[in-house]
Amino acid sequence: MSWYTEMIPMLRSLIDDLCDGDEEYSDSRLKEILSISARYVVQEIDFTTTYTVGIVPPNISPDPMSSSDGDVFTNFIVLKSACMVERGPFRKRMLIAGIEAKCGPTTMKTLDQVKGFTALLKLGYCGVYETTKEEYLLGNVNFCKAILSPFVNDSFCPEDLMLSRTRNFNHNEYRL
Repeated sequence: MSWYTEMIPMLRSLIDDLCDGDEEYSDSRLKEILSISARYVVQEIDFTTTYTVGIVPPNISPDPMSSSDGDVFTNFIVLKSACMVERGPFRKRMLIAGIEAKCGPTTMKTLDQVKGFTALLKLGYCGVYETTKEEYLLGNVNFCKAILSPFVNDSFCPEDLMLSRTRNFNHNEYRL
C-alpha cells in the first residue's frame, strides 16, 4: 500500500472534501500538496527514519506506512497539508472582505472580518500543527517547569555566610 492511499482520505476528512464524486480537490492535487507538506515537515522535524521527498513526481521514500515512525510522520504531513489547503480560501476571503473602498471621496478601510479569519488560522490546522510540532520536539511532555530563583548548589553551607560577615577585611586592599 502506498503512502498516498491512506493520506488522501485523511486529508479529505480534515478539509471536509468528502463528497461522492464532487470533490473540490482531485487526488493528484492532494498528492501534490501532501508531498510539498512532507518536504516542509522533513525540514522542520528530525525523525529516526530519513525520508526523501520528491515534488515532481510526488514521492516519499521510504514509504511512511512501513517505517517505524511512519504514523507520526504521516500525521504531521496531513496536518501541514490541511494547514496549506486552509490558507488558500482564507487568503482569498481576506482580500475580498478585508478592504472596503469607495469611489467618491476616496476611502479605504479594513473590515473586522480580517480579525476573524486571522483567529481561524491561529486556531485552525496551522495552529494545531505548530502546537503538535512543539510538543513533539519537546518530547511529548504534557508540561514544562522551570525554577526561577537564586541557585544554591549541593556544597552550600549557611555557616559560610556568617563567617564572611565576621571576618575583618582590609577594604583598602580592594580599591581599584
